[in-house]
Amino acid sequence: MNAFNPAYAGSEGRVLSFTTRSTWQGVSGAPKMNYFYYSGNPKKNLAFGLSIINNKVFIDERTLYSLDASYQLTVGAGKTLSLGIKARIAIRLAIHLTLLLSVLLLLFLFLNKIALDFWESVSLVEGTF
Repeated sequence: MNAFNPAYAGSEGRVLSFTTRSTWQGVSGAPKMNYFYYSGNPKKNLAFGLSIINNKVFIDERTLYSLDASYQLTVGAGKTLSLGIKARIAIRLAIHLTLLLSVLLLLFLFLNKIALDFWESVSLVEGTF
């Protein structure tokens, strides 16, 4: 799961997932968690992912916006080493910032386009990275 490991992005191809969980049904202010995750197909061993995690307990609400990038190296007989990096913004507000979400989504799409254009313009020699 890319919530903890950015190298997971792209490891299972294109994935779109939404999970919600709530506890203490019927209790006002009960804990609730929402998790959204998108991972793109790897192109030239490079993949990107986007996740949003929202936790709410009583009056405390925290939202994490994460952008992941992973690169997969072939290290031997069918073995792959995945490297990853994560950029994360944590917000502790009672109101969702849809503007921030829109900006992150546009940034994600822009970086994905730049990376794909770059990898398409580079001719890789077999056996090197």
